[in-house]
This record gives sequence, structure tokens and C-alpha cells, in this order.
Amino acid sequence: MAKLKNNILVLHKSGANSHYKALELLAHNEGYTIIYREFSVLSRMFKSIIKLDFRLFIKQWKNLFTLLQLLFTSNEKIVLGIAPYDKTLLRLRNMLRGHQIYYHTSWPIWDGTHFPKKKGVNHKVKKEWKAFLEEQVKLVFAVTETAKESLKSNYNLKREPAVVGHAFHKINFFKVNDSIPVEGISFCYVGRLVEQKGVMELLEFFKGKNEVTFTIIGNGKLENEVKSFVDKYDHINYLPATHNRSVLNHLFNTTDYLVLNSKKTAKWQELFGMVIIEAMAAGCIPIATAHIGPKEIISDQHDGFLFQEEQFINNLSTFLNHKPSQELMKNAIKKAANYEINEVAKNWKDILKD
Repeated sequence: MAKLKNNILVLHKSGANSHYKALELLAHNEGYTIIYREFSVLSRMFKSIIKLDFRLFIKQWKNLFTLLQLLFTSNEKIVLGIAPYDKTLLRLRNMLRGHQIYYHTSWPIWDGTHFPKKKGVNHKVKKEWKAFLEEQVKLVFAVTETAKESLKSNYNLKREPAVVGHAFHKINFFKVNDSIPVEGISFCYVGRLVEQKGVMELLEFFKGKNEVTFTIIGNGKLENEVKSFVDKYDHINYLPATHNRSVLNHLFNTTDYLVLNSKKTAKWQELFGMVIIEAMAAGCIPIATAHIGPKEIISDQHDGFLFQEEQFINNLSTFLNHKPSQELMKNAIKKAANYEINEVAKNWKDILKD
């Protein structure tokens, strides 16, 4: 079988290619190629047969071929993205033996008490994870400092984890010097239209504030509810989710504040917040709940604002009558520069060491 020489294999349950753009840049500059594969093969192959999805079927054969290939090769560079304490790891470990394993995670709590996938997790699974992290993983790439410190505190890792946040490209998100903000104070939300994002609370707050404008971009279960507010209130606007970065950059350039009213659940909180960085790069000031991700990015009252969930809506009123200062905007743009793709690519460099 052909070896994966000069390739870096990114192995995920269901793919997350957008998280690895900085790694792609580094790999390209150093003569490597990124190969994306998924390890959740059998369930997706069954799905492809049921739905007669030929493309999905072929994709699963590629995934299966690569996984089998790992059994007959060695010393390949593999970036593994898998949920903490996922029992699937027990099946994967044999395939990964003899390879250079780099574990990539955004999960912030590693004391074994709190994790999203609890079904089937027992002492044996946690023991396997401990052996995996301490003995098999060459280096952990953590998305946040919080994740890094928790891993260090709870496991005897071979090396201190490297922190690699998600990245944006400055050709996509930037401050347009001659951009003209909308008249009055403006707010926006960009993201999923689901309950844990606090969208309905935002709509209820802004519906009576016709002296400002509020724009929502996204899709999800609450889309019809959002549209009903738009039909009733002229100062509330809605656009479907878009991958057109010029549309988003224009929105951020002409809007004063980005609002993220995220709500913690038993299985979820805002672990990063790419939209925060994209907005800051264009000089749009983030106002967010103090979840782990926003706290990593935003320096409160210096380049954005952080509030506890129960205080968030009440504190929005303080932003209704004044635009952000030039200093605040400059600080936000400067902070975002830390997450520009060329900067983040440098943080992946240890993967190239043998």
C-alpha cells in the first residue's frame, strides 16, 4: 500500500475542515499535503446505502481504505479530533499505534467530571483515554488556554500542549477605511438560530428599541420566529446564513456591536466564537456572555464586553445611546490580528518536527 509520506492526516468523526485552514497554510508552505478522513465509517456507509447517496458511499470507502492503510504503515503524522472520553477511541487506538499522534481539542474540562458524550463511558474507557493522552499522543493542540491548563493539571503529558485558536484570513475580514456606519446605533447577531444562542431574548429586547437597528444572519430551528419579528418591526432585519465573506465583512464594517447571548447547557457552551474574531477584525465590538471561548478572546472593556448570562440583557441597555470609541475599535482590530491565519499557522509548527 502507498504510504502517506509528506502528508498530514486529519482524522475526525464527521469532518471539520474549516478548523484547519492555518494548518493547511503551514503544510503548503513546508511541502506537506493535508488529507481529511473520517472515522465514523460504518454508520455513514449504511446511511449512504439507505439514501442511495453514491458520493457519500464512495467517501466512506476512501475513509475505510485509509483506516486500513494505517495498520500497514508507521510513523505517519495524524491529527485526531475526537470528543473527550468518546469510547470510539478504544477501537481507533490499534490503528493509530506506531504513528505520530497529535490530539486536537477545544474541550476545556479534563478532570473527568464533565463531558458531552457520557453514554458507555466507564472506568475502562477513562483508563484508555489516560493511556492515550499520556503515552500515545506526541503533542496536544488545544484551542484555548483553558483547555491547555486543564489537560496539564489532570494528565502527565509528554509535552506542554500548544494553543492553536481558529483562524481568519485578513483578505476576508478587515476594516474598510471609508466604510460608513448606519445612522444611529446598530447591533447584529450572526450564528445559529437556536435556543442556546439566546436569540429569542435578543428579539424581545430589541423589538421595543426602534431607535436602533438589529440585524440577524443565520439559520436554524427558530428561523420562522425570527421572520415573524422582522415582519412586525421595521428596525429588525434578517438574512439567511451565508458563506459570502464580503457580505459578512460589510455587515461588521457598518455595525457598531456584535451581540452573543449564549446560554450554557449540560452539554454545550461557547468554546471559541470565530464570529467574534471576524467582527473584531472589521472594528465591530463584541458584547458576549462570559463563556470560556469569549473570555479567551475578549479583554472586558478594552476590546469588547463580557457579562454573566443573568446580567446580559439588562446590560444591553447601556449600549443603546453611544457608539464604540475609536480606541475600543483599534483595540479590537489589534486583538483579532492574533488570530490571522499566518499567525495561527506558526502555532502548528511543532507538528513538522520528527
